[in-house]
Amino acid sequence: MKPEVFLVGLWRHECERTFVDKLVNTKDKETVLGYIQEISLEHFSALETEILDKFSADKTFLYCDFLKEDIKNEEGLVEQ
Repeated sequence: MKPEVFLVGLWRHECERTFVDKLVNTKDKETVLGYIQEISLEHFSALETEILDKFSADKTFLYCDFLKEDIKNEEGLVEQ
């Protein structure tokens, strides 16, 4: 994936986690997701094909790292 497309995906992900996750009904969530899609395509029009391909409604694109092992102290407790 191109770095520019990755950055757009990260921006979209942050918008969804910041705004969409706090909404309580499907209609409002769909409205905000539509705005995010519209803004993505408007401001990153050079990447329109990739945006539509990578971030369509039927695909989940997550930014997280579950592969890191916990750091444990001598007693076997996870340190924060």
